Amino acid sequence: MNKKIMFFKLGAGALLAVMDAKAYLDRSAAYIEKGEWDKAIADLNQALRLNPNDADAYNNRGFAYAMKGEHDTAIADYNEALRLNPNFAAAYNNRGIAYGMKGELDTAIADFCEALRLNPNDAKAYNNRGNAYFG
Repeated sequence: MNKKIMFFKLGAGALLAVMDAKAYLDRSAAYIEKGEWDKAIADLNQALRLNPNDADAYNNRGFAYAMKGEHDTAIADYNEALRLNPNFAAAYNNRGIAYGMKGELDTAIADFCEALRLNPNDAKAYNNRGNAYFG
């Protein structure tokens, strides 16, 4: 078999997996907007099965878990999002919220500060940091 053709077939399959993963990611966003956390998580699980290096999918799944009150699971997803993309300001902000909900305010403040270092115009991170300082 021609190696170029074999590479193309593998490349096309990988491309289809990424495209399918994006479809699940997009639909999960609609479920998140509707507050249907379990459906969002199911779609994000599928997106991550197809594209396990998608920091956005981990961040979004973390958000859905946080909204269910599963803060440790959310933090684990935010950690993975940040491992994949260390400059992901929104993931720092979201992880800070989860730590804040657990009462770990110093850790939350550190995450909000990092989010602001990466995105100094993030009003939500300023607000969240202020709330954490207030306790």
